[in-house]
Amino acid sequence: MENLSPKLFTLFIDGIIENMKAAGARTIRLEKFEIDMLLFADDIVLLALSARDLQIKIDQLKSFFERNKLNVNLSKTKVLVFGRGHKMKSHVFKWGENEIELVSEYTYLGIPFYYNGTFKKARENFFQKAKQGQDQLLLLFRKGKISKLEVQEKLFNPLCRSILFYGIVVWGLEHVKELTLFQVKFIRKLFFLSNETPRWKIYLETNIQPIENAFANFLVKFLCSSSYKPSQSLVKVCYRRLLTV
Repeated sequence: MENLSPKLFTLFIDGIIENMKAAGARTIRLEKFEIDMLLFADDIVLLALSARDLQIKIDQLKSFFERNKLNVNLSKTKVLVFGRGHKMKSHVFKWGENEIELVSEYTYLGIPFYYNGTFKKARENFFQKAKQGQDQLLLLFRKGKISKLEVQEKLFNPLCRSILFYGIVVWGLEHVKELTLFQVKFIRKLFFLSNETPRWKIYLETNIQPIENAFANFLVKFLCSSSYKPSQSLVKVCYRRLLTV
């Protein structure tokens, strides 16, 4: 029964999309696609072009929830207004009688989104977490007297690189140089090298794979997996739009 829970929940809220379209609010258009919302398990994101459209969708969602005896966690429910150079306006959005907090950033599926539409906050978030992992890793090496480079690299990849690579095909396309710098700083600390030690010498002496090569490989695999989808699939349309921003 437990394994069926996600499927059962999906079936239970299956009518939510058609219900939302019936609200009559304007929707987001990407080429031939009309996107009213994003659904992932029990996480729901409403998308709207204006404050009025969003409030209509909120009211429609509330009505759907009440009919199906579902509850919303208002403490985790926020409104994020996107716009480059946009100053947060004094819009008031309500779930019934309760006001929904307006924020300048929000984390969805582990990736921070910021009101100006850039991924600066995402970069800061993942690099900070990877830095914490790096510090713990260096401490582990010294306390455990782990000096074999092959072992050190194998631990770096799942404990630090994996953090940096989370969602990187979305947020990291403009930050490849910073990935390289992160890895080089780690190796310098690992071998107590000066900041003036050139990168080419570090890679030559250690034979460690440059992290930008791993990122390129990761990106190619993503593009290859998406290449099997139709040219007008939503995934391809979204990614093409991302690359033109």
